[in-house]
Amino acid sequence: MRARRLSVLLAAVALTGCTQTVHGTAVARFSLPVEGFPDTAGYTAVDSESLYIRDGNPEYGFVFTTPNGLVCGMGSFPAWESAGAECSGLRPDRGPGSWTVDAERFGATNVQTSVMPRGLNRRAHPNNLLPQRHYVIDSVDTLCLVTQDSVVACHVGGHGFILTPDKTTLF
Repeated sequence: MRARRLSVLLAAVALTGCTQTVHGTAVARFSLPVEGFPDTAGYTAVDSESLYIRDGNPEYGFVFTTPNGLVCGMGSFPAWESAGAECSGLRPDRGPGSWTVDAERFGATNVQTSVMPRGLNRRAHPNNLLPQRHYVIDSVDTLCLVTQDSVVACHVGGHGFILTPDKTTLF
């Protein structure tokens, strides 16, 4: 499994000249063909290790907050096939209360009401802010970013979401 993941990462690096280091392995910078998903060109990569949660529960992987108050997490525990990303918080376009938007590699992206953001909220820390025009990569095709306008976008394989202040887009 690890050899397969490494070969995918190395193949992606060979295809492009722009790279970022993830868990000690160089991976490619990529723009996504999903309409409306921001290109990472001109954005700054955040060292994913600085966002990694080491509290004995590897399920959450990286946890970060966004400038507009969302609490997000992404990870691929126990393996690449299990990759996912989620953000929880207020979604004015969905109605009152807290909402969780969740994308998984082999599952449909969904949005649902949430009483407590599935454990992410208690793991979030102000030092884990993902600033505007920054992105974090978990694997070659798992990425979250925040635009200059505080739009949050996450992509996991062929699924993901784009969260503007007034619209939730799932793909």
